[in-house]
Amino acid sequence: MRVSLQSSGGFAAIPALSRPRTADESKLSSEEVAELRRRVASTGFFKHPTHGPAPAKGAADYQKHTLTVEDHGQSHTITVADPIADAALADLIDYVQGLVSR
Repeated sequence: MRVSLQSSGGFAAIPALSRPRTADESKLSSEEVAELRRRVASTGFFKHPTHGPAPAKGAADYQKHTLTVEDHGQSHTITVADPIADAALADLIDYVQGLVSR
């Protein structure tokens, strides 16, 4: 499994920090891989629409997250904006942010 995350926008956004970052299971511990797989499964990720709901008018300071999961020949990309209504999806994005920020 390979998960790529790109976050952009937000208050005082820094373009250099918005490059895509990737968590590859070959570089993670077995516990991290298990947790990543559990979180991806709990979201029903591959059934999510490509784009989440549009942010409310005037929501210019919210971040936008583009998440791609590749697993066993399957690949799916979704884009969502803060605040993320789906708690499982928000947890997955938070977890991936933690993995790719080290």
